[in-house]
Amino acid sequence: MEANPLITVHRETELVKTGGFVGNFTSVLARGVNGEAHRFEVEHGATIVATGGQEYRGPEYGYGTDPRIVTQQEFEALLVEEQRSRG
Repeated sequence: MEANPLITVHRETELVKTGGFVGNFTSVLARGVNGEAHRFEVEHGATIVATGGQEYRGPEYGYGTDPRIVTQQEFEALLVEEQRSRG
């Protein structure tokens, strides 16, 4: 995709604000430059936001100390399991 001159990829950039309508959007992006957030505005017809994040499973908030403390993904899996068991 990055080879297409009609597509601009903004890596390590935060989408701060967006508005508009189909085919005519304006968004404010922020990117860290020399330790400071540099904000800039872009006009565009479509947006694809890809975070690439992974669920954090650290010890904060008691995770791993009690089976009732679960992550969002684990909670969703429990809901699906509950629905299946009810038939």
